[in-house]
Amino acid sequence: MERVLDLVVQSLDVNELVQQADVNMLLSRVDVNAVLEKVDLDALLSQVDLNALLDRVDVNRLITRVDIDSIAQHTDIGAVFVASSGNMASGAVDIVRGQAVAADQRIDRWMHRLLRRKTPGLAGPPTLTSAEAET
Repeated sequence: MERVLDLVVQSLDVNELVQQADVNMLLSRVDVNAVLEKVDLDALLSQVDLNALLDRVDVNRLITRVDIDSIAQHTDIGAVFVASSGNMASGAVDIVRGQAVAADQRIDRWMHRLLRRKTPGLAGPPTLTSAEAET
């Protein structure tokens, strides 16, 4: 029996059998979810060349699909603007204050020279300097 079976299998044309098979009927019997559960997606994705894949993406077409108005509605651009302009204004005020202090010190030195004072003047207003001395 085995010999007869071997002779029959050897005489079969596998390509002819595949051509006669109803592929749609075979696929309808396959549980695709069960097959996918057995696939190691990490191993599969590690073989994907992402650079080649991204080269195929039409970035301009993709950008046209972005809803800029919706993004703007979900961000508080006014708060960002106020915060950044507030930081800039605060920095500008600090610079002006620093320059004013430097100018005040120069004027103070000139006045000491002009009036030929030997002792330095007050370091600041009496109420401020006494509070600093206490701390």
